[in-house]
Amino acid sequence: MRAHRPPVRLIPRLLLAAASALLAPGPARAVPSAFDTGSRGYGIVIGEPAGAVFKLRLKGNRAVDAGIVSAISTYFFVHSDYLFHLLNHRGTELYAGIGGGFLFSGENPDGSRFGESTGSVLFCGRIPVGLEYAVPDSPVGVYLEGVPNWGILPSFFSFFQAGIGIRVYQ
Repeated sequence: MRAHRPPVRLIPRLLLAAASALLAPGPARAVPSAFDTGSRGYGIVIGEPAGAVFKLRLKGNRAVDAGIVSAISTYFFVHSDYLFHLLNHRGTELYAGIGGGFLFSGENPDGSRFGESTGSVLFCGRIPVGLEYAVPDSPVGVYLEGVPNWGILPSFFSFFQAGIGIRVYQ
């Protein structure tokens, strides 16, 4: 007796229909910008470390961001920052902020060890500085960021993170 298999030709058609439904334009509205108050940006950062990022624009020149990032086989880092957008020139903003995060690992980013085991948690203070470019007529923001970090608890040390990222704003 033959097992029932779906027709192979049907699978590409179903995938095309699903993609068309997801990518179909919705009702007409203004394209959100990386610089609009209340806009939310979801994206990725690539560098040291790499991962998923989020940004929410507040009133005026303020924003909050957060990330869940990892350096391959070394550490896992969760952070959040309060940002001040200092300068906007031709669609590019300079920003700086202050924040904190938790680093989960038994090694510091410089290779030295902290804590008693590989399951240690470290609290860090951080000062992000970056540039973000809002692509014209698009909900996309591209950014470059550098962040000095200071491990505070359970041991004190410093390390630097940097990356380039992209966010899509809603």
